[in-house]
Amino acid sequence: MGLHDLPTMINASLTISQQDQLHLVAWSQGNTQTLIAGADAKVGPYLRSKVKLWVALSPVSFLYDSSSTLLTIVSRFHLADLLENFFPYGVLQGGPALSMLETFLCKVTLGELCKLSVDLICGISKADSKLSLERLTAHFPAGCSVKDVDHYQQFIDSPLFARFNYGQTGNEHEYNRTTPPSYNLTNFKDNFSKSKSKRGGIDLLTKETMKVALFAAGNDDLVSAKDLQRLLAEFPPEMIYANNLYEGFSHVTWMVGDSNSFTKWGKDVLELLANF
Repeated sequence: MGLHDLPTMINASLTISQQDQLHLVAWSQGNTQTLIAGADAKVGPYLRSKVKLWVALSPVSFLYDSSSTLLTIVSRFHLADLLENFFPYGVLQGGPALSMLETFLCKVTLGELCKLSVDLICGISKADSKLSLERLTAHFPAGCSVKDVDHYQQFIDSPLFARFNYGQTGNEHEYNRTTPPSYNLTNFKDNFSKSKSKRGGIDLLTKETMKVALFAAGNDDLVSAKDLQRLLAEFPPEMIYANNLYEGFSHVTWMVGDSNSFTKWGKDVLELLANF
């Protein structure tokens, strides 16, 4: 998704709009994809040359201190391998498939996880509109690859943002090493270093180098403050265009918040885009 889908979507958007660059607003796993794209030696330069400002809503990367009920239970019971055996392609689809998954999880977790909901996956808050939450639950969750769940279990199990773990033999084949390497987020720092040395001035960075605006939710069960600090440490300070915390917001408030909530963060995003 990071190496193929995201650059394709950016290219299509620029082609349709007949522009050279754009602003990217990403939520949750959309930011995981953007991080992976930016860390890649081939895709990274394209991403950074085409995106002026990256607005990251509840960016998912490190998950070691996440309090998501679903992911912590998946990690504690080591469910990724079981899920892969019983649901080899995808999970969290709606309808009968979701009911089957809930029954399966209820049995293997000895009754700890019997109903999948927005609250159990990423949490909700008082800032969320009840009506909008009801509308969201009609479509959420809406399908996810088992490999995705397996990868997120890795992020929960250790304080690393690393590539997919195929096991010792698989890793040797895929990466020529027994453990998966961490994503090379230093590419973001290297990009700024090169811009400084070539142009000789930090003032030009705003125009020529991708910046990021981090939007964190204070009541986010999926993305904890500690994990967000781990991510922040990977960026050069000059790259951070904004770092906003919205107290009382959940992981999904960006989509289902009440009118007051939207006024807060929506206004800030529009001002950022206009000022940038």
